[in-house]
Amino acid sequence: MLVIREQQMEAFSKAALGVFEQHLLEHIQEFFPRHWRQSGAESMRNLIRLGLGLAQPYGLSSQREIFLYVSLMLYLGSYFDTDPLVPWAEELLLDRDEPDPFARISATYDCTLDYLDDVAGEDDRHLMSAYRRFVAALGDDRFDLAAMMELGNPAWLFPERYSATPSGARDKLADQAGRLAAAAGLPAPRGNSLYLALIYLFGHRFPEDPQHAWVTAVLDNRNNDEPDPRFRSLCEAAVQHVRGLIEEGH
Repeated sequence: MLVIREQQMEAFSKAALGVFEQHLLEHIQEFFPRHWRQSGAESMRNLIRLGLGLAQPYGLSSQREIFLYVSLMLYLGSYFDTDPLVPWAEELLLDRDEPDPFARISATYDCTLDYLDDVAGEDDRHLMSAYRRFVAALGDDRFDLAAMMELGNPAWLFPERYSATPSGARDKLADQAGRLAAAAGLPAPRGNSLYLALIYLFGHRFPEDPQHAWVTAVLDNRNNDEPDPRFRSLCEAAVQHVRGLIEEGH
């Protein structure tokens, strides 16, 4: 009689997980080429592993359910499920009237596509316009207070997303931007404006998002211990990242 020992089962589980991760990586590379080229394979692998954990409380475990959840992370930001920008996402994922996990994630996915049609626009034209405004506001080392106040106005930066955000959530996001900027050691109010702009572009927890490892790289750099150099370095990295996204969009 064949006996499968506990160590063998653990090895089998790890091997199966590795195959699953590889399938997801190939899925991202094929269907999210912009994210793949901008973030790289390692960041995408980290995103998948994060997604496996984040999806678990919603009862999502099958391959197709995880595929949809990770796709939503790429569309909306890795922590979309608790993002005040899209409060309906968590409501749909927790829908107690729908016991089927696949039905819940499918409904969330369909709602997201409708949301992106309105907010990002056809062929991402609204999103690309927001990216261009971001770069224009910070271009040519324009990191002065006037430029930052303009950048920190989401109704100007990304009017479609601002209009789609519940009014109560707008104040919550502004407060969150201030807390995150202060925790990162950025000078106020310029740091608040930068972080609020990045929240509207990339999601409310963008500094922790594997898709934006460039943020961590700047903040962890010991040469950026002082607020002003740190702020300038983050602005420069953000402009470089967004310019890359604009180029990928053409």
